[in-house]
Amino acid sequence: MKDFNNITDPKRPKGDMGEIDISAPDKILCNKLAVVAMIFSLVSIFGLDLAGVVGAVLGIVAFGQINSSKEKGLIFAILAIVIGIVCGFGIVPFTISLGF
Repeated sequence: MKDFNNITDPKRPKGDMGEIDISAPDKILCNKLAVVAMIFSLVSIFGLDLAGVVGAVLGIVAFGQINSSKEKGLIFAILAIVIGIVCGFGIVPFTISLGF
């Protein structure tokens, strides 16, 4: 009986070039708190002002964590802070109440 494990395809390049590594990464790609802060801040756009305040506070905490650990997700933390302040602390609701 033939051993089919040793048969090579002449059209396929030799080495590991044809194999794909789909294993999970060893470390976290993005700071989870920054993502949660961004979600809370985005919810505040739709009128839930308290979510914006929570998102801004979580964004500040995530910003500190990212600076000390050099994780990714800094843009999420910054956007969560900005959106949370603008929508959560009443700047947007105040301008809407004035009629702008």
